[in-house]
Amino acid sequence: MKPPKSARGQADNPCMNLIALGVAFLSVLGWVAQPAVGRIISWSNHEWMVKASDSPVLPGNNYFSDAEESVWVDGAGRLHLKIRRYGGRWQCAEVWGTKSLGFGRYLFFLSTPFDKLDRNAVVGMFMYMDDHNEIDIELSRFGEELDYCLHQFVVQPWQRAGNVNRADWRKSVSLSAHGFVWTPRVVEFASFLGHDTSQRRPLRGWTYTGANIPRPSSEKPHINLWLYGGQPPSNQQEVELVVERFEFQPLKRAK
Repeated sequence: MKPPKSARGQADNPCMNLIALGVAFLSVLGWVAQPAVGRIISWSNHEWMVKASDSPVLPGNNYFSDAEESVWVDGAGRLHLKIRRYGGRWQCAEVWGTKSLGFGRYLFFLSTPFDKLDRNAVVGMFMYMDDHNEIDIELSRFGEELDYCLHQFVVQPWQRAGNVNRADWRKSVSLSAHGFVWTPRVVEFASFLGHDTSQRRPLRGWTYTGANIPRPSSEKPHINLWLYGGQPPSNQQEVELVVERFEFQPLKRAK
């Protein structure tokens, strides 16, 4: 998944300029090896493939590990993804569902204060079919020395005007929930403080009605934790993300 971090009309912002270079870097396909499918885990009533690679792959020109020390489910049923150093290199973590789920409500419940993660770490929660059929939620500082986290909703391709909505996340957070309702005509994004998604108004929301809403086919839900531009954690410490659960509710068909 490639994180769009620059918008047209923001070229005078040095931070956005740097991020734009990162986008161009990550958007080049074919120059890195393709990831292998590692082991399969059961979590949140779904089966998930664990990404593995012996060579740098996208996103970010990173190595990915399927070792139990990198991806595991604890005794409370929570998913752990960890960026760790092993064999002389930093290895990232990603899982994706084994089945296409189609239109509906996708929710990811985080039990990690993502606003405190290392500035080079990126959290991604998304639906992916290919680079032009993808719905993303991304949380990161994208390598910048900021005292807040950048939070963005994206419908690919990100280069299209109106396909990115971003904001500064300045709230301290321990528990949060993030998701989207994907329908044939609208994608409704929402992020909540805490795990109560019944709140009438989320902390952040965005409604996308553009021309690039994907149609169900071979898409899968993904969760990843990776390093922006393949850069190691700025403090040289391991980075861990805990995901309490994933929920999917299919779109109700009109009678």
